[in-house]
Order: sequence, then structure tokens, then C-alpha cells
Amino acid sequence: MLADASFDETGWGGCRKKLVFTGLRTRNYGRMVWFYRDIIGVPLEEDDHSPEGVHREYSWRNSYLHFAIFKCGPDREPTRAELSFSTNDVEAVHARAVAAGVRVERAPSQRSWGFSAAYLDPDGNPVGVTEMRRST
Repeated sequence: MLADASFDETGWGGCRKKLVFTGLRTRNYGRMVWFYRDIIGVPLEEDDHSPEGVHREYSWRNSYLHFAIFKCGPDREPTRAELSFSTNDVEAVHARAVAAGVRVERAPSQRSWGFSAAYLDPDGNPVGVTEMRRST
């Protein structure tokens, strides 16, 4: 589908249009929290203010992006998404992932967008990590 020719990045009240929330709903809540917190390095915090109950979340304040992991109820399917996170040390993430038996989709390598690697989270979602300024 082609983008609407009238689309620009100016949104409501003069704000730029951008992604501000990504949430994953899972039946593997404990494993997903472990993966994103302990392997990828997202400093997830527990929150109980959502109508969906207790969940883990983190907000990057400088560009405002909110990431959350919710328990998936029996009436919903788990979320499917491909995610990627920046990091200061792809090799450290990779070492944690390999030591924990995480499925490696792509070992660390230099790509056109940076030094990166990719894994599967416990629900099978592809998850990348990238060092944006690393050169070989």
C-alpha cells in the first residue's frame, strides 16, 4: 500500500507523528519479562495502574516510547511483532543470550545500519539489537 501523499510528520497540536507505544501480550509472561529484562537489557518496572492488571513496562523519556509486557487472557491471542533495540554492547547481549540458550537468528555482524544481532523471544518474535555507531 502506498503512503498517503498528504501525510507529514506534523500531528496533533503541532507534535510530530511517531510511534509512542509497543505492547506485547503473552502466555509466557515470566519468560518474556526475563528475556527482555535480563537478556536484552530493558530495565522493566512492575506497574499495576493498567485496566489489564499488573504488567512490566519501561518508557524511554528522551524520545518517549513506552514498551510493556502484559499477561494474555484466554480470550486474546499473543502479540506477534518484530522489535529491535539499540545497545552499547551487542557482544555482551549476545554472550548473555548464548549462555541462556536463547535461539540466535543472526550472530553479531556489521550491517548497513550498524553492528547487530537477532534472536527469538520466548513467544517466537524476532528481536534485534544494534550498536548504531560501531564500525569495523
